[in-house]
Amino acid sequence: MKNYTNYWVKNLIGNIMDKKTIIYIMSDVRSGSTLLENILSKSKEVISVGELYHLDSHLNKGKWGVTWGWRCSCGKEFQECGFWENIFHYLKEKGTSEISRTEVLKRTSFFRTKAHPLKNRVNTDTVNLINEIYTAIFNIYDCNIIVDSSKDESQLLALYENTEFDLKVIYLRRDIRAVTISKYKWALKFGKKRLNRYKVLIFSMLKNLRQRYVLKKIDKNNKVFIRYEDLARDTQNVLNKITLDLQMEQMVAPIFMELREDHTVAGTPNRFQKRKIQYDDSWEKESKKDVLFHFLGSLLDKL
Repeated sequence: MKNYTNYWVKNLIGNIMDKKTIIYIMSDVRSGSTLLENILSKSKEVISVGELYHLDSHLNKGKWGVTWGWRCSCGKEFQECGFWENIFHYLKEKGTSEISRTEVLKRTSFFRTKAHPLKNRVNTDTVNLINEIYTAIFNIYDCNIIVDSSKDESQLLALYENTEFDLKVIYLRRDIRAVTISKYKWALKFGKKRLNRYKVLIFSMLKNLRQRYVLKKIDKNNKVFIRYEDLARDTQNVLNKITLDLQMEQMVAPIFMELREDHTVAGTPNRFQKRKIQYDDSWEKESKKDVLFHFLGSLLDKL
């Protein structure tokens, strides 16, 4: 007689082993998401795609990616990269011949309606496309986890509500003063002289509020909150927390941030250089030059 208890136990174990997971990193820009993504990519069960949110811009020479020539992190054009070429071929066989948009939401007011800020504004075709890209990666490269460091809260919520995969969220925060100073430097670099630090600080605060709003909609078992400062100072302990909370295999934290056959979209330009993982406090001296900014930023960071 068949032992049905053993049968169901084996099937349950098989389903757990076959479970496919998306780890979505949500953060503001200049907050260490590329560092975190690069660290997680060292796991044998992980494939990182970087900021999938900006894939269409890189393919079509759009706004995002111009800094590094719209190239894959391997250095090649996306159409010439073997990793992505396999994915595009898979999508074409499934009926998707063009990737024209990977942003699910237009840049309009996030808090448009109290009931559902994203109502009637989510591009379902784009959500389906992203899920198809995930599926292609899982099927082609036989991995269990994909790390997507797209950061965007609207993208995250749309995917969380419309995906068949087990979606986990890492909410990464960095001191709002450090984020603001870094953003402001980049704004000046690209000629946005009308901005000032206080405007950037307020924009960053609003970004934090939107992300915390979305985070409340994520089940507590599917999210983990970490600070960039902790990640940079005590990488192994933070990594232990992530792997435990997200049910990943434990891993040894790398000493350096470096690319190893990675094929990621976007990310900080520093990712092309091998850099020791350590906390950079250079922003603090800059912040303290403006006492009001430093004090106000400290208050907002604690909200």
